[in-house]
Amino acid sequence: MTPLAARLIRLSRTGHCEVCGASVAPGGSAWWTRGRTYVVCLQCRPESEENDQKVPPARAFELGQTSTDRRTLIDTGTAGGSTMREFQRRHGAREERIRARWGRLGGLVLALTNDPSTTLAWQRGSLGESKLAASLGKLERQDIVILHDRRVPRTRGNIDHIVVAPAGVYVVDAKRYTGEIRVRDLSGLFGSPDRHLYVGRRDCSKLASGMVWQVDAVRAALSERDDVPVSPVLCFIDAEWPLVSVPQTFQAVRLEGPRSLRKLVSQAGPLSQEEVIEIGIVLSHELPPD
Repeated sequence: MTPLAARLIRLSRTGHCEVCGASVAPGGSAWWTRGRTYVVCLQCRPESEENDQKVPPARAFELGQTSTDRRTLIDTGTAGGSTMREFQRRHGAREERIRARWGRLGGLVLALTNDPSTTLAWQRGSLGESKLAASLGKLERQDIVILHDRRVPRTRGNIDHIVVAPAGVYVVDAKRYTGEIRVRDLSGLFGSPDRHLYVGRRDCSKLASGMVWQVDAVRAALSERDDVPVSPVLCFIDAEWPLVSVPQTFQAVRLEGPRSLRKLVSQAGPLSQEEVIEIGIVLSHELPPD
């Protein structure tokens, strides 16, 4: 197998060189190889060297580096950050338009009117992501890594949350909808099955198909670990669940609430704590915070 090439990255948190043990401060540059859990400082490997030069073997345990130390290579991101920035951009643009049109009366117009629903949806989405992040934060487990608001390079899309746990990787799309969650068959008496996902009166079926590209992006980032299960999850923040016949999946996508999601990702699985952290490091760098 062809060895992976090391690349120069800028650290978001303090790292430690696996050759000399020196600390690399946040914002500093160091060499990192995807799938590895260490960096090499510029003193041990100058920046001018070619990217395909062999990196010295890892010596994390010889240097006494713990799992907690290696977590410093993971930038967990800020939940709802990009969504809130989009809301603020739209809100600010509307305010500028109104003040330009109405002059001194602009403040009064703004006080008596609201942002359009398309703008407020971004605010609701950001608050929903933050609420789910707070719920996941209650886990407080060393064998689980939670990443928020991840950017998919070379696309305009982002992933709300990624949870790396012993049972695998969960790609989570947070939705702050109200109403009861139901899966309805609209085929009629003699037609072929035509199942739709509803939250209240809203047909949310397209949310499931929207998970495909997110799962593909995570699988591509984990190309060296194709044995790791990657599961899509739609997590509804403020929706209601029926008392009977609770839907658990729709088009192979898990349907969860914040509490049931915590239970799902807490399940036992084949991945050790060290593997969970290694996968978290890879995903943190391949899918950076937005």
